[in-house]
Amino acid sequence: MTKDKIVDTLRKLSYKNISIDTTEGRNTIADALLNDRGDEWRIEQFNRNRPPEEHVSTIEEMEKRVKEMYAPADGHEVGPWKDDNGNVGF
Repeated sequence: MTKDKIVDTLRKLSYKNISIDTTEGRNTIADALLNDRGDEWRIEQFNRNRPPEEHVSTIEEMEKRVKEMYAPADGHEVGPWKDDNGNVGF
């Protein structure tokens, strides 16, 4: 675990007014540090069970690949729409 990861986790928790004087506060901080799955973990999970030629090395590349994988075959986006009466659907 790097110093940057610890500092970043503490920064993310700072809005909660956690006190390190309490067991609950220390447990909250410890859980956040141990359970934080960063970009490296996400990339490892994406690359798992894929041949090396399909591996990605950045989050941006991974997100682009995921979009491509789930893009509709006809090229049209799927999502909310409104009809002439203002009704919303998917």
